Amino acid sequence: ILYVVSSASNKKQRDLIRSTWGSPVLFANNLTRIIFLVGTPSDDAIKKQLDEEFNIHKDIVQGDFEEKDKSDTKKSVLGLKWISEHCQEAKFALKANDNAFINVFGMISMMETIFGNNRTILCPLWGENTMPILRDPQKCGGYCVKEEDFPGQKFFPQYCAGVGYCFSASLAKELYEVSQKTESFWIEDVYTTGVLVPKL
Repeated sequence: ILYVVSSASNKKQRDLIRSTWGSPVLFANNLTRIIFLVGTPSDDAIKKQLDEEFNIHKDIVQGDFEEKDKSDTKKSVLGLKWISEHCQEAKFALKANDNAFINVFGMISMMETIFGNNRTILCPLWGENTMPILRDPQKCGGYCVKEEDFPGQKFFPQYCAGVGYCFSASLAKELYEVSQKTESFWIEDVYTTGVLVPKL
């Protein structure tokens, strides 16, 4: 199962994925499915466009939360929930952002070699003491982290870069369940792979 975190207004990105690395034609002989995770937009035109898109492609999963900046974590958790409820037979899950280009068959081949039924996560990794936590509004642009988040820490915990990461699909349910007991944090890759994964 491929699940892509997308902004409701990003139809062009979704269409590009559908015509390239996420094309159903590529997976005609492979039991692979792609879904796009979005929030609920306030703009009526975007709502209508999403409805039309769903009616054509049947690949949109919409969350009951407002579509806005910093909602990627909610979308990713929605993806974990959806996979755990609808994809119990899936072997692998691949999470991507809608601005990514993924060599899906390369990833599937690598996953079949590395995985089995284990707890491995395949990703580009930011290691311990690598990614500083930005708190100074003069320097952090749109990525300022409040003092109450990761208090007393100068660096994020080890985590996977959110552009794309793969894991055994059996972990989706566990990650979702842990997320329901763990305070959310708006930087999706840090939250999912740096906060939730160590709690498994």
